[in-house]
Amino acid sequence: MGQTTQLWKTWDEKADKSGEKAMVYWVGGQQYKGEWANNKKNGKGTLKYPNGDKYEGEWLDNKRHGFGTYWVCESGKYRVQYNGTWVNNKQEGFGVFFNAAGERYEGEWKANKRHGKGRQTFGGRPDGMGADVYEGDWANDLRAGEGTMQYANGDVYMGGWLDDQKNGEGTYFYEVKQRRYDGVWEAGTPKCGTYTSVDPDAIQEVQLPTLELMNPEQVAARSQELALRAAS
Repeated sequence: MGQTTQLWKTWDEKADKSGEKAMVYWVGGQQYKGEWANNKKNGKGTLKYPNGDKYEGEWLDNKRHGFGTYWVCESGKYRVQYNGTWVNNKQEGFGVFFNAAGERYEGEWKANKRHGKGRQTFGGRPDGMGADVYEGDWANDLRAGEGTMQYANGDVYMGGWLDDQKNGEGTYFYEVKQRRYDGVWEAGTPKCGTYTSVDPDAIQEVQLPTLELMNPEQVAARSQELALRAAS
């Protein structure tokens, strides 16, 4: 016996939606307002999901593709989770991600994972105060390559990383002890190196490297535009 198709799906396929539509509803609870082409979401539009979350941005053949913002609905209020570029429904390119605790990652993505250059906060307040901050290389959602970790207590580590841990050559500045360690690390543990005293102002002079990312001005401008639109 042949496989049957739900009647609403047949009607949807025959609708041949094109251009801009005020609102389209699905039986499953999704709602879409925006542009269409060839009966698929193409162009700019907003999709609201059954759980209350929504995506506002660009589409290509029914997939999030281009620039857009994903909002999470929590207790009836919206919180931006990701704002940036998408490729085939996945976070890819440059974008900013916020988790429920307010920790923020700003940088490059590949297939929904932090990959490339990026800056991540850990702990602290939602505005970043009192947080540990890592800035440097990422691979498959883990710190890997060269990077700098500035801790809330004033300590600073500059050097190699692998699998989210200090690894390879690196220098660690101890704020309270006024000392530095230069040496080799393995899986987050110092293995071989030297400790020396440092000038009291040395740690304060350590600056996180400038992170050159794709179109940060564009992301900031679009973030403000979308936030104002959502609030209206």
